[in-house]
Amino acid sequence: MSPRRRSATRRPISAATTTKSETLITTTATAFVADFIGSLNALDFTVDELVGGYAVMRVGEADRVVLPVGGETNTGDSFRVAVRPERVQIGRPGDSGADGGTRLEGTVVQVVYLGMYTQFHIETAAGRLVSHRLADELLDPPEPTTRVSVMWEPEHTAVLGETAPFVTL
Repeated sequence: MSPRRRSATRRPISAATTTKSETLITTTATAFVADFIGSLNALDFTVDELVGGYAVMRVGEADRVVLPVGGETNTGDSFRVAVRPERVQIGRPGDSGADGGTRLEGTVVQVVYLGMYTQFHIETAAGRLVSHRLADELLDPPEPTTRVSVMWEPEHTAVLGETAPFVTL
C-alpha cells in the first residue's frame, strides 16, 4: 500500500461526523429504521396533558412518560414513541429521577450478561423496557423479580413515524 493511500485510510473521524451519527441513532423516523440501527424501546403513547411544550402520559398515580412536542399536539393524541436502552436509568422504587422526566416503576424480569454490558428487561405498566448498562457502572445490579424505577430525560424520548411494511419471503 502506498504511503498516500495509507494516510487516507487512517483519517480520524471528525466531530461533525460523530454528531451526524449520534443524530441518526437518536432521531430516526420510523420504528423499522430505529430497530435496524440498534436496540429500541417503543411504547404506545396517548397525551393525557400538555405542560409547557411537553406531552405527558400518566401511567397510574405516580408514573409518567414525558416528551417534548410542537404546537400541533393536542390532549388525546396517540402515537408511538421510543427511547434507546442506554438512556434508560435504573433506580430504587420511589426514586423520582430527573425532575419532570419519565418515571416508571416495574419489575426486573430478565438479566442478560453480554460481555462489556448487561441488559436489564423491566416489565412496567407502560410495557417492557430494556436498559443497557456497562459492566463497570454496576455496583449492585438488580436481579430478576427486583422492583425498580426506570427514568430518562424527556429529550431522550422520540416520536416514531409509521412503520415500514415488512416483506414476506
